[in-house]
Amino acid sequence: MANNPTGLRILSLDGGGVKGYGSLLILRRIFRTMVTEGGLEKEPLPCEVFDLIVGTSTGGLIAIMLGRLRLSIDECLLQYEKTGKAVFDKPISQNKLGKMFKKATSSALYDIDKLQEEIRVLLGSCSMEPDCPFVEDGSGSPCRVMVCVTRGINSRPDVLRSYMSSHPTQENYKCSIWEAASATAAAPTFFDPVKLAGGESFCDGGMRRNNPINETVNELNRELERGWSGRSLGCLISVGTGVVEAAKISTSVTTLIRAVVKILTDSEDTAEEFVKSPFGRQLESSGRYFRFNVPQGLQTLKLDEWMETEKLNAATTEYLSKSGTGNLVKLCAQALNDPDALLNMPLFSNRQLRLDNPCNNFVQRPLYQSRLREYFWNFNSTKPQIFVLWGLAGVGKTQLALKFAEMMKTRLKVFWVPADQPSNFNQAYAKLLAQIQPGHQLANATQDLPTLLEETCSQLEASPASWLLVIDNADDFDEYQQAMDPYLPRSGRILITSRDPRFQGDVAAVEDGMNVLPMEEEESIELLTKSIPGRLLKMPTETEEAPSYLVNMLGNLPLAIAQAAANIRDQQVPLRDYIKFFQDEMDPSSSFRVPARDRNARDPRNAEQSVSKTWGVSLNRLRESSPPTVLLLGYMSCLHWDSIPVDLIRQLPKFMGFSPIEFRQMIAAGLQLSLVQEHDLGQFSVLQMHPLVHGYAWSQVGSTDSKFVEEIVSLLCVTFPLTTSHSSDSPDWVLSAFLSSHCRRAITVSENVSLQSKQLARLMQVYSSYLNEFGDLKSALVISTRALDLATAMWGPHDISTFHVSKTRIDCLQSSQMHQKALEDIDGGLEYLNSGRHGLMETEVERLGEVVDLLCTKRTIFSDLVNHQAALEVDIQAVNILTEIRKMEPQSLPVESALLVALHNKAHSLHRLARLDEAEALNLEVLKDSLGSDGSIKVDQSSYHAFLNLRGQIVADKENASPNQHVEALKIFSLVFQDTLETHGIGSRDTWIAANNVLSELAALDGDSRVQLTSLELFELLFSLVSKQGLPQRANHPEFQYALWSFLGRLNDSLELLQSPDFERLWGMRTEFVKVCQMTQEIPSLYTASRANAAGVMLQARGRFELAEARHREALDILNTMPGEALAAKNARDLFNVSHYNIMLALARQGRVYEARIYRDEHRSDIFTAEETYDSLEVRLDRDLKDKNVYDQTVAMMASGDLSPTDQWWLDHATSLQRAQKRYGSFIKPSATADIAEPQLLGDVKRILTFPKTIKKMKNVFPFKRRKLPKIV
Repeated sequence: MANNPTGLRILSLDGGGVKGYGSLLILRRIFRTMVTEGGLEKEPLPCEVFDLIVGTSTGGLIAIMLGRLRLSIDECLLQYEKTGKAVFDKPISQNKLGKMFKKATSSALYDIDKLQEEIRVLLGSCSMEPDCPFVEDGSGSPCRVMVCVTRGINSRPDVLRSYMSSHPTQENYKCSIWEAASATAAAPTFFDPVKLAGGESFCDGGMRRNNPINETVNELNRELERGWSGRSLGCLISVGTGVVEAAKISTSVTTLIRAVVKILTDSEDTAEEFVKSPFGRQLESSGRYFRFNVPQGLQTLKLDEWMETEKLNAATTEYLSKSGTGNLVKLCAQALNDPDALLNMPLFSNRQLRLDNPCNNFVQRPLYQSRLREYFWNFNSTKPQIFVLWGLAGVGKTQLALKFAEMMKTRLKVFWVPADQPSNFNQAYAKLLAQIQPGHQLANATQDLPTLLEETCSQLEASPASWLLVIDNADDFDEYQQAMDPYLPRSGRILITSRDPRFQGDVAAVEDGMNVLPMEEEESIELLTKSIPGRLLKMPTETEEAPSYLVNMLGNLPLAIAQAAANIRDQQVPLRDYIKFFQDEMDPSSSFRVPARDRNARDPRNAEQSVSKTWGVSLNRLRESSPPTVLLLGYMSCLHWDSIPVDLIRQLPKFMGFSPIEFRQMIAAGLQLSLVQEHDLGQFSVLQMHPLVHGYAWSQVGSTDSKFVEEIVSLLCVTFPLTTSHSSDSPDWVLSAFLSSHCRRAITVSENVSLQSKQLARLMQVYSSYLNEFGDLKSALVISTRALDLATAMWGPHDISTFHVSKTRIDCLQSSQMHQKALEDIDGGLEYLNSGRHGLMETEVERLGEVVDLLCTKRTIFSDLVNHQAALEVDIQAVNILTEIRKMEPQSLPVESALLVALHNKAHSLHRLARLDEAEALNLEVLKDSLGSDGSIKVDQSSYHAFLNLRGQIVADKENASPNQHVEALKIFSLVFQDTLETHGIGSRDTWIAANNVLSELAALDGDSRVQLTSLELFELLFSLVSKQGLPQRANHPEFQYALWSFLGRLNDSLELLQSPDFERLWGMRTEFVKVCQMTQEIPSLYTASRANAAGVMLQARGRFELAEARHREALDILNTMPGEALAAKNARDLFNVSHYNIMLALARQGRVYEARIYRDEHRSDIFTAEETYDSLEVRLDRDLKDKNVYDQTVAMMASGDLSPTDQWWLDHATSLQRAQKRYGSFIKPSATADIAEPQLLGDVKRILTFPKTIKKMKNVFPFKRRKLPKIV
């Protein structure tokens, strides 16, 4: 190891809780390698090697232990385990999701005093005083330590140093070692902030700079001006704590979620940004920057799981066992041993072939560039160093090789040989001899070419450590093996670019290669914006999304982006106009009229390139060598380009006769040219094409013969399931979701080739049914309409198959709220069923079942239109028909279940018509008949929950419902919510409906001591589950979104009653909730208007009159956006009038009585009817005054001891007191009355339902809905 080197050695350590243990394991491997590489007698201490150690959070703790306390790495590891156990073993509180009544708390999870005590004990073991200052006196180790912190008062980032900074912008804080260590580790929600003796309050620096690399470089620059003047950076090491998927973190406290997400996502983003910066690129290209981070195995590990050292060991050991990581460790150890070696790298003056430069608009791609540098930087004398970059034509392999060659020219001789054809290889390779032997003459016609090529090979093998040989475009593997490989050296550095993946494993070692993939979106946008003049890139009306939109359409393929830019420049069209050219093209590459030109390229083969030219070469080769692969590309072009199941392709008639070997060879031919990629998903394999290759294959193969599309449609018709389950994880739903994009593509291209078939009609029917369930209502309606038109043409208007397709379209019309058209089609379907023209109906039961199915849809539409009387009439028809069916099939459980649901629907309509006594009697009857003799339930679980929900609503909606009745309703809703959440999880709409019912009763029981759960706690519970699990795709369905918006609306009502800082905290959670749920804009409806008005009523009851006014005006705004026919309905007119009335009241209660009276005069016709029902403004204000007087008297009498809640005076004024306490505050906590038993609320309700497995698996309430479709004839 060099003594007193000029080059500075600096270590930067990320934060990450207990995962810092992995950082120490990485450092231990580096220091062990220093011993073997440098021939050292013993392993040095980190404080003897590094000039500066910088850390954040757990990295800050390590920095202090290694640099300030001068521990060895092994000592630090032992102390790390000891401290982790002492601090994290017993948290102060645990907020588990299942504990519904546990109060959410803002207190820290762990005791900061324990951490500080452990640090003081460690100081004692190091023979240091407990309050030893962090700043050294200058006589100790030359190793400096800096830790990142966050100021508590303004959340600004700051640092604490073990040395004094003389820079004018920097503050020097006085603190002890234990204060500095605990301050950098005090992660919010894990620990309380740390207050220094000087009064400053700090917490974990990871919230701002979890990867402190930028602060490290900033400090380097500051100190180079002063303490380190005349020195340079020789080696910079950055060590991470694992690449973690933040979306998988689980916790029930939202502030903790947001803090942890910030910590875990900050580090790798910062690392990528740094390596793209000019200084970062300079350090990386010169071999002075090293980044270590475990990519896999730590995703689920939390910051406080101190016992998981075995998992940390395993993941880190696996990472270090990779050859690439091992090489990087070796390079790093060499740089630490001799940091001056890389400060001045020699430049080779030997004459070399002039290389092409990378294109002017080259974009850095660190993933590949760092891997090449890592692999080729040091010479390996024990084996040839052959590395392969392989991938699709146009993906940027040659440009990456050129950029790497440009960097290596400063260290080595670089030789470039094209290998697209043997003749080009021979000519270029023979010329190398003149570069190796300057006096050698180039070959002429009389010279023996093989001898010359062999001599070139011998000369290269004579000095293998001095050169890099690039073999570019070796796309024909067989030609390479026969005509080129025999003349290449068997030692030295060789980089090969190819489309054929076989090079990796057959020519290079299995681990010595990379599949070059399309660019990341950020890289693609950078390439596009570099290639287009500003005036064309962004016009005045241009949007920020345009570049992103175009590069994604181009599949982030570098050549396609370069060619698109060339066409934009050639045609001088704005970017937004050029994008329009693509939107209607089945093959976007057809819009590339002008090739991409590179004036830096001296080889004419590379000077002008286009995607169609490069892929045309590959397609022509396949036409000659493997015609079945051309057919494969044609079939694949009729499906979506991504995730095409191999087993699906195997079922095509053209390939069913292939033997397994023949089928495998067909796929392999596409893989060898990188036109196709294959991925193993575990149970099956899938094929993938680049989207532009996919479009090209369609234009050149798929569109040339309609048989391609016809056979794909027929195959999907028998494969795509008719989705009947509402569970997102059911096999049918999973398969439908997987095949969805392929169905959409097949339906699209069938229109392009004017295909008409019964199979296509059936496929469009089942696919539109899936889309309707999924929530893509617009597409569902369009495709179902196409399906009906085609079915009518293929089967005729009176065929039973056409009837089934029409039913699917009715479902789509209903979901799209096209109620009138749906009702017309339902009446047409009923007329058809009663006409006798349905010749294929097997039984009368089947016909009546179809009638009931249509009636069910019809009553749902009437209910949506708030026409409950019409819904009731339809319910009665359905009940009568099902009663007849039961007589025909008395032992049929599905028929019995359907009848119970129809009776429930009738009770629901009676409830909506305020006929509560009739509704209650029928609801109780349904609940009773739903139970079998063995206690099991005859209907599916969702239906039984609906029965219970109706029971709760009836109880809560009774006139003058008492608190006791609301408690009973809450018990019922809580039972349903708990059971739905446990059974279906948050991915079910029923769970959110149940949550809304619970919230409605919580609002009604506000202030009741028997209610142990608050709406805010319920929100926190569900948010924590959403943040952990996410929501399924079908949450996009309007009905699901409607339930989410209802939940959010009830939350808003609660939020408006909160004071700061609770409001800000919960509002932040709400914002994150909306993002995670991907909530669409809520559709204005009578319900949303009613909900806004109800929120205003609640706010007025609580005395929040200004907020209430805003909600009432919101209700009016919603009503005014609704169509006239909807607003003409009695319910809508009543709500319109009441909203005006409530605005008047809210104005007056704010003290703006004069304005309230003017408002009444302006809207007298609307307010007059409401005043007749709810009393005039003057009467309401007089009642408010009386309530306030009663309240004041009560407060005074209770204070003097002259009044108790059991006195007659209290009972005489009970109604007034109930209103006043909500508005002015409760002066006592009401206790449960004697006639109410201990309430069984959420979490306390015992399981009383037993769902037999056979019933749980029932797919529909109505056994006749979505029957198996008849065979196509």
